Amino acid sequence: MKIVDAEGTLVISELSKNEKEKILAAIKSTPKKQPRTLTRKEAAEALRVHPDTIRRYGHTGKLSPIRISPQVVRYSEEQVLNLLSAGAHA
Repeated sequence: MKIVDAEGTLVISELSKNEKEKILAAIKSTPKKQPRTLTRKEAAEALRVHPDTIRRYGHTGKLSPIRISPQVVRYSEEQVLNLLSAGAHA
């Protein structure tokens, strides 16, 4: 078996059709990695604002809250970092 990385694409040669199907099935069944989320407090610390400001950002659309349950809310780390890099939180 020979596996070559061709600019982000794996090229697998010298495998039987059955072996290739098994590999592809395993890749497709692998659960996707969930995006990292932050609590309101963690997001506030990252942006150096009060947790109430994070709640307000959720209401105004600057951040999209992810509701885990009626009382548990998380925020996408990626959104928080984008807001931080844009400087739009100031």
